[in-house]
Amino acid sequence: MSNPPQGRWVALDRLRAIAVLLMIQGHLFHELLDPAAQTGPWFRLHKLFHGMTAPMFLMGAGLAFGLTTYPRWETFRSGGPEHTARLRRYALIVLLGYALQLPGHSLSSLFSRSPEVWAQIVKVGPLQLIGILLFFAQLGARVIASPRVHAALALLLGIVVVSVSPFVWNLAPGDLSPTGLEALLHGHRGSQFPAFPWAAFLCFALALSALSTSPRGLRWLRSGVTWAVGGALACGTTYTLYRIQVNPYGEHDFWHSNPLYVGFRAGGVALWLATASLFAGRARRLDRGLAILARHSLFAYVAHLLILYGSFPVPGFVHVLGRDSLSIPEATAASLLLIGLTVALIVTWRHVQHTRLIPNGFQSLTRLLARCDIRALALRAWTKGTPSSAHSEGSLAAARHDEPPVHAPLGSVSPSPRSS
Repeated sequence: MSNPPQGRWVALDRLRAIAVLLMIQGHLFHELLDPAAQTGPWFRLHKLFHGMTAPMFLMGAGLAFGLTTYPRWETFRSGGPEHTARLRRYALIVLLGYALQLPGHSLSSLFSRSPEVWAQIVKVGPLQLIGILLFFAQLGARVIASPRVHAALALLLGIVVVSVSPFVWNLAPGDLSPTGLEALLHGHRGSQFPAFPWAAFLCFALALSALSTSPRGLRWLRSGVTWAVGGALACGTTYTLYRIQVNPYGEHDFWHSNPLYVGFRAGGVALWLATASLFAGRARRLDRGLAILARHSLFAYVAHLLILYGSFPVPGFVHVLGRDSLSIPEATAASLLLIGLTVALIVTWRHVQHTRLIPNGFQSLTRLLARCDIRALALRAWTKGTPSSAHSEGSLAAARHDEPPVHAPLGSVSPSPRSS
């Protein structure tokens, strides 16, 4: 069940690709499946599987960061172009996450004085959380002496985050100021992935990836048996403590903040990784495709939202097929179509990159940001045709009354999933 330490970690590529596929299928089922079909044991199992998707992304990001950083610690500690390029990339991921949820899909909303508009803008989604955590992890590489100390601090931070999450979630809305701080810390302001407790998944993965600094440790890290045993212990221990009702926190939001549930899901990710390690030593042609999908998970996230929810003037699946309207076979077929279209966009994007029409999307964007007044250009492009800011705010207010709440808009319908 283990693969050799040389080369790419096939099991990690498989894990991240599986997370992308589950994410796409889960979002479509969530929006288009008839509520009458969302009953029975199969749907409970479906929710259990999809409860692992976000932890898979977070732990996958932490493991990938550690595997590429810790063995080359001195390179990143000394700064240089790789360090700077990473900081730019993580900052752009955060900006992209916030851009996807601008109300009205316009930069004019940034000039709104409405508290409701700003509460929508500052919500924390998966891109913001991953980008923020990796940005500060990269900054830590410049000031921390060794990868082991860096990993130890990540482990300590993860333990603290998990331990105090119930207390943070017990804070009432308005206890902290400004609103953006509340949105970052807990979910009472509508954030899908606040730092408490979601940051713990990435922190724990970072700590585990410190094993990559030695050949023996790397073999342990890539061993499917190691992940299977660890995952079984984590799931078994946390479920046992849950069944005997161990609760030192009193009344709190168990499903969003309890450390036992965090530990159970982390164990579930470990079991997924153990399963992905099967026959990883004999990588097949399919694994090359999965590796491409894993490396383009950010692009897949954005692309599938564009297809599913639409982007003016192109309608999305939710417009064409209708919310809550499909049977299970129909939703399954629509999921496969959505996956196929997303993969087709990834293939097209790779072709564009390889033909050097766009050598590196992130580098090109950062050069543009450095050389021109991007704010003025964006305002003219995004607000073209908007008569006035007052009119924009009136349109946003009307949208809030006429449409469902928007959590990460890319089209005219909210792409926010109703469950994690």
